[in-house]
Amino acid sequence: MKFIRADAGKPALFRLAIAPMVDVVFLLLVFFLCAAQPRSLEGDFDTRLPTQMGRESQREETIERVTVSVRITDRTVPREQMTPTILVARQRVADFDALVEKFRRLGPDNLQVIVSAEADVPTRFVVLVLDACAAAGCNRIAFAG
Repeated sequence: MKFIRADAGKPALFRLAIAPMVDVVFLLLVFFLCAAQPRSLEGDFDTRLPTQMGRESQREETIERVTVSVRITDRTVPREQMTPTILVARQRVADFDALVEKFRRLGPDNLQVIVSAEADVPTRFVVLVLDACAAAGCNRIAFAG
């Protein structure tokens, strides 16, 4: 803004420069348009609906669910020396090979394994059960709380 001094008896006049103010407003507008991140619409999913209708599209499949419990019986030993107690359908399994064999006997194609472990069980024992599932060919695995 430029102030123009008036004589002693006249009030001071000033001129408002509109052009620089309009330039600043447009610069701010361009800045906020470039800085804004457009969001995708909620609920807009890329989905494909089934093309067949009726009973033909439904597969009859029986899935057998088996719960595998992993527990620690002796908590007095250090964590490195702990041994797990693995129960498949409430029956104790001796070792890794017996666990794999049990999964193979149950039929891995239609088997869902639900792994239930106590909170203080070391993770390596849960991974042992997952490795047994992979070795037997079971691909439906869930975790129980």
